[in-house]
Amino acid sequence: MTRTVFFGDSHVVGYIKEDTDATFWNDNNYAEQFAQEYKKPVVVYGMPGGVNQKYSCWLTTLLKNYNDIDELFVQITYWNRHLLAVNDTDEPMVNSFQSDYFAEQVEGTDLVDRWIDVRVDDVQKYAEINENIQMNAIVGPKPLRWKPYGDLIFPAVKDVYTYTKLWHEVMTHLHYKNFCKELFIIDRLCEQNNIKWHAWAINDRVHIPTDPYYYGDLTNLQTYNIVNTRQWFLDNKEIDIDTPKYRYDGEHYTTDVHRTIATEYFAELQNAKKSTINKQNINRQLNTESALPNVKIKSDTPL
Repeated sequence: MTRTVFFGDSHVVGYIKEDTDATFWNDNNYAEQFAQEYKKPVVVYGMPGGVNQKYSCWLTTLLKNYNDIDELFVQITYWNRHLLAVNDTDEPMVNSFQSDYFAEQVEGTDLVDRWIDVRVDDVQKYAEINENIQMNAIVGPKPLRWKPYGDLIFPAVKDVYTYTKLWHEVMTHLHYKNFCKELFIIDRLCEQNNIKWHAWAINDRVHIPTDPYYYGDLTNLQTYNIVNTRQWFLDNKEIDIDTPKYRYDGEHYTTDVHRTIATEYFAELQNAKKSTINKQNINRQLNTESALPNVKIKSDTPL
């Protein structure tokens, strides 16, 4: 039997936080609900605070360990997340590294294999850390002083890291290009291994570029953000899952929501013909309050 893979953040690892304690692998996990519904083996690879940059590495790792993957669901995560790393060895430059260096397979079930990334290796020489820019740390962009002949006085390089990262990478074409590069690598790996895949968002607070084709066609991508799950629930169930009734902690959805994602929303993606974003969904994205700090956004809204 073939196998379906799911990549994501805390939403795919069944995360629930009560007071200061957090638990993983609870039933509010769309991937494991999918396995139970269809009795199909799945691989879940995720971690709280998951970063889009990790996904091509995760797929490379899984392809070293499985030869029966036929389908991949990629949950695009929040735009304000990024990676930092530590190299505490005697070599200032890294010349070789393996995709599975931080990978760890944890206890699963008969149908579900579970993978996560550790943040620090066993010998404390390397680390790879998920970071995010908190909304309370955001200040508006500072005025720039342009010089003749296209030059620029650029004090941001001496500013605090968070400010420079936000306004001179995350909110620029650089972040967009890196995002498209990640998708392109995933697609090439899927093409080489005959895997169809889907890119989707769990709510409308996740920014997804309307044009993912910076590096060329994505040949094995079957669906790209046809509609985020929050909008899908509004359209098909007439309920708003971003309300306390359907969330445990202001972010993570109930088991019933995850079960519906697994059994109905994913089925819609699977049955769709290969597609890009349609005009209606582009308008939904442009009208949302999700992505940019220079629009009015709530203090608890991720980018």
